[in-house]
Amino acid sequence: MKGFQTRPGLAKQASAPPAVKVVLGGDSDRKLPVTFHPGVYEVKCTSADVVQKRTTGTVSLALTFVEAESCETMNLPPMWLGGGNSSGGTSPALDDNRWLVSQLSRAAGKDPKGLDLTDAAKLLVDKDFTVEIGTDQINGRECNRLVNVAVETE
Repeated sequence: MKGFQTRPGLAKQASAPPAVKVVLGGDSDRKLPVTFHPGVYEVKCTSADVVQKRTTGTVSLALTFVEAESCETMNLPPMWLGGGNSSGGTSPALDDNRWLVSQLSRAAGKDPKGLDLTDAAKLLVDKDFTVEIGTDQINGRECNRLVNVAVETE
């Protein structure tokens, strides 16, 4: 039979602690992001936020994509675009992420040349995209990553 043991050295409380009301889950309509299998998906960008950490100076773009068929939110971590340990502004990850943001801008109908990141983020909201999604491991947890963006060709 399994059971729980009291941790040694933990004194029993003389009286019961005061009642505390804890609400778990918050908004009952809010769903947690889902990690999708690698593949091509139709998505809507419902939010795009530029995030800058004061402590490290890193700049990232946090995108929220909702998959069209299931209406589920994709589990996408922010895309690192600069600052911090960026090796003077160049690295394969930075180059890939910057290219993906430019492809998203193109797919949204705007030439990315000279486009500020904040303006690009605003441009992406409420737009539909066809994207290729992969999976990645971050801090031991599986998540999605943006691999490619379909852009209209002439």
